[in-house]
Amino acid sequence: QFLGNPGTGKTTVARIYGEFLKEKGVLGTDAIFRDTSGAKLIADGVDKLKKLIEEEMKVGGVLLIDEAYQLNPKTNPMGGQILDYLLPEIENRRGTLVVVIAGYCKPMDDLMSYNEGLPSRFPERFV
Repeated sequence: QFLGNPGTGKTTVARIYGEFLKEKGVLGTDAIFRDTSGAKLIADGVDKLKKLIEEEMKVGGVLLIDEAYQLNPKTNPMGGQILDYLLPEIENRRGTLVVVIAGYCKPMDDLMSYNEGLPSRFPERFV
């Protein structure tokens, strides 16, 4: 979890983190970086996310979801569908796909309380 206000460098740090993981051999040298937002994922739906992960990112890489708190099903029911698809993908693609979620502290805390599996998949917090 990358937490902070707008303009604090979350996307830049996520890119650097992806390059670091490639250099250390955690991700393959052909791993890619994609960034999106919670709102875009909701607007595009599960099928588009599935295509992104299975086709565009099949070699692995880093997926940054900015404003991930927008996926909170308490405020947007479609967010639950996105999360329900994403959580098993994170687990099944461990070692090839890194998902970084970013947003403001309080809304991200609310998102983490949605599902007990979320904190275990995003255990690190960088503020």
